[in-house]
Amino acid sequence: MPSARLREPAHAAQTASPTKAEVMAIDNRIAPHEPPAFALLVAAGRLQVGVGSVRAFEQAAGCVTDWFEVLQLANTHRMVALVGSRLERLPAALIPADATAAWRLARRANAVEALRATGALARVAAAFAQAGVDALAYKGPALALAAYGDSGARTCVDLDFVVTPSEFRAARRALVSAGLRSRSGMSPAQEAVLFAAQGHAAMAWPSADEPFVELHWRFASERVPWSPPVAEVCARAIRTRIGSTEVLAPCDADQVLLLALHATRHHWEELESLVAFATFLQRATLDSAAVWQRARDVGGCTALRIGAALARRVLGVSVPDGWALAPQAELQVYALAQTVLEHWHRNGAWTEQEESAFEQACLERRRDRLRRGLVRTLYPSMREWELMRLPALLAPLYLLLRWARLAWRMVPRSVASWRRLIG
Repeated sequence: MPSARLREPAHAAQTASPTKAEVMAIDNRIAPHEPPAFALLVAAGRLQVGVGSVRAFEQAAGCVTDWFEVLQLANTHRMVALVGSRLERLPAALIPADATAAWRLARRANAVEALRATGALARVAAAFAQAGVDALAYKGPALALAAYGDSGARTCVDLDFVVTPSEFRAARRALVSAGLRSRSGMSPAQEAVLFAAQGHAAMAWPSADEPFVELHWRFASERVPWSPPVAEVCARAIRTRIGSTEVLAPCDADQVLLLALHATRHHWEELESLVAFATFLQRATLDSAAVWQRARDVGGCTALRIGAALARRVLGVSVPDGWALAPQAELQVYALAQTVLEHWHRNGAWTEQEESAFEQACLERRRDRLRRGLVRTLYPSMREWELMRLPALLAPLYLLLRWARLAWRMVPRSVASWRRLIG
C-alpha cells in the first residue's frame, strides 16, 4: 500500500465529505502485514491489554528468524520488560540459547535502570514534600505503576514532574536544595526566557548515572495547545505509593488524554505508549465522556482519535462509541495512523520535515496552527544559547537576538523578491 500522504487538517479541506462506508474502508486498510519482529511485540502488547492469547504469542515467536533484531526493536519501542516477561514462559526450544542470554542481560539492565529511577523519584518527591510543593509525577515509574502495576515495566531516561506555574520557582529551589543543578548550566532568569516555549526546565544530579529531572509547568510546548490546565489535573490526581514513597499521579481519565497528546506530539514513536494507552482504555471504570470533553477543550480530539485508531487496529481493543469526528476528519485520522504504522513496520526514523508535517496535520483549529508558526518563529531557543552566553541580567536580550536572526534570514529573501518585482 502506498504511503499515506499528510493533507491539510480536515477543517481546511474543500472536498466533499466521504460516506461512513468510505471511512470504514480506509480504517480496514491501516493494518498491513506486520514484520515478524514487530508482530511479536504486538502479540506481547495484546496479551498485556487482555485481548491476546498465549497461543498467538507462541505463533508469533515461531515466526521470528532473528532474535537479536527483536531485542533491538524492543529497546527502540521500550518493550523489553513487557516482551521479556512473556518470553520467559515460552518453551526453551523456541529461542536459541545465545538469544535467551542476551534477553536476560537486557532485562537485568532494565531492572537496574528502573530501581535507579525509583530511588531518584523517591528523593525528588521527598524534596518537594519538605518544601510543601504539590508536584505531579508524570510518565516514568508512576505511569508504569498505574498502567501495569509495576513501576519497572517501562524504562525512562528522565523523571518528569509537573507543577502549577505559580509553584515552579519553589519547586526549582527544592530541587536545588536536594543537590540538583540546571542541566544546561542556566540561571533561573535564563531558563525563564530560553525555556518559555518548552514549558519545562531540565535539572541534573551530580552523577551522570542518575536520571535527570524535567520540571514542567505545562504538559506540552507552547507551540501546541495540548496542555490541560495543570491545576485541574492536580485536583483530580490520586496519591499512590511507589515503594515507600507516596506521589501524586494523574487519574485514569487524565492518563489516557495525556498519553495520547504526548505520544502524538512525538508521532507515536514507541509501541509501549500505545500499549499503556490501550491498557487504560480497556478499564470499565474509565470515564470516556470526560476524556473526550477534556480533549475538545485543548484541541486534542484528533490526537485522541489517532491513538484510538491505532489501539483498535494494532492491539484489537474496543473504542468508546462517543469518540467520533466528522467523516472528513476521520479520514485524516486514518491517514495519520497509517503513517505511524508504516514507520513502525519499516523501523524507520522520521525526518524533521515529516515530524513537522505530522504535528501540523494534527492541529484542529486555525488559531492553533497560527500559534504554532508564531511560537516556532519568535520564541528564543537553545540555538540562541549556543550562539551567545548572556549573563542572567541580560537574559531578556535573547528575544532580540532571536528576532535579529529571523530578520537576517529574511533580508536575502526580501531583496530577491524586490529584484524579481522590479527586474
